[in-house]
Amino acid sequence: LRQARAPGARRGERGVSERGPLAALAEVVRGHGRAWRVGGAVRDELLGRETLDFDLAVAGDVQAIARAFGRRAGGRAFQLSDQFGAWRVRAHQQDWQVDLTPLTGETLEQDLRRRDLTINAIARGLGGDDPPLIDPCGGVADLGARRLRSVGPESFRADPLRVLRLARMAAELGFTA
Repeated sequence: LRQARAPGARRGERGVSERGPLAALAEVVRGHGRAWRVGGAVRDELLGRETLDFDLAVAGDVQAIARAFGRRAGGRAFQLSDQFGAWRVRAHQQDWQVDLTPLTGETLEQDLRRRDLTINAIARGLGGDDPPLIDPCGGVADLGARRLRSVGPESFRADPLRVLRLARMAAELGFTA
């Protein structure tokens, strides 16, 4: 596993520095709660794959964070799901996007334990140069072993379509299930 370079935004994009959208997002979140990068963005970073599609788990007012971030980054914020409270902020040039969802549990660890695969149940804070990983399900070890493993027995019962995602990820990443 290696550390990917920090994803950047295009030069001249309003409100986003060359450090990318996450730097602007970290500044916005400080005033509205806490947030962590989760899922595929963290997985891809650890695999050394660049991504401009970020997922955040938020403890705080998701709508306020999304709208403030959209204004700060010069992007467009819109609601993805009223049922799940999810919002998306997309760059006007559509070269990056950030999906924000409320925690699905009392804590970040509970949220991560409700995800599909261990390699998608890894989180990293937004602040600092190299915030620590939060990995309650052993996803980092599974990345190293190139193994796809469900977080728990409920993973596929809760959403049967996750089985299709498992097959797609096995093919895309060359991992074993």
